[in-house]
Amino acid sequence: MRRRRRHYRDLPTGLGQQAKDNRTACIRRMENKAFVIGALGGKCSVCGGEFPIECYDLHHADPSKKENGPSRIAYDLERLWSEVRQGVAVVCSNCHRTIHRKH
Repeated sequence: MRRRRRHYRDLPTGLGQQAKDNRTACIRRMENKAFVIGALGGKCSVCGGEFPIECYDLHHADPSKKENGPSRIAYDLERLWSEVRQGVAVVCSNCHRTIHRKH
C-alpha cells in the first residue's frame, strides 16, 4: 500500500507552540511562493505546463547573483522579491532538472 505524502495543511495543530510556529512558517512559505509564481505568470516558462505550486522552482539565469537558498528566502516576501528582480524564471521541477543536467 502506498503512503500518502504529507502536505503542509495536514500538519498537526495541537502539539504545542513549536509545532504551531513550524506550521505557520510552512504555510507562509507556500503562500509567498504561490504569490510570486502567480505574479510571474503561473506556469512553466519552458514547457508551458500548469501544475500545483509545489511542482514549481525558481531558476536563476545567472547563478552568481543567487543570494541564498530558496528555503531561506521564502519566509520573507521582500527577500524573495529581491531574488526575483535579479532575474529568475518559473520552471517546473522536471524542466529545472533538465536545465541543470545540460550544464
